[in-house]
Amino acid sequence: MAFASPFGWPIRDYDRYPHFVTFATISLLSVIAWPRAALNHLLIGLAVLAGFTELLQFTAGISRMPSWSDFGFNICGIAAMLGVIAALRAKFRS
Repeated sequence: MAFASPFGWPIRDYDRYPHFVTFATISLLSVIAWPRAALNHLLIGLAVLAGFTELLQFTAGISRMPSWSDFGFNICGIAAMLGVIAALRAKFRS
């Protein structure tokens, strides 16, 4: 499924970017919800969630197919946000 890019930007496969942004946002919200959790534990839990959301697309009544590419963008969003948070934590702890 392809979406029109915002503002007419010439972005190919625009459907992938919402995956990145959504899981980056979920990662940020997870850190806010569990501020003392180790980031590697959040990474594992969120990766499982990303995989689960892709597997749910096999469910009847959903007009989407699971994709390794979508899963990869989910993981990239998670890793990017947790990386930024790790850098900020290191900066403010020293």
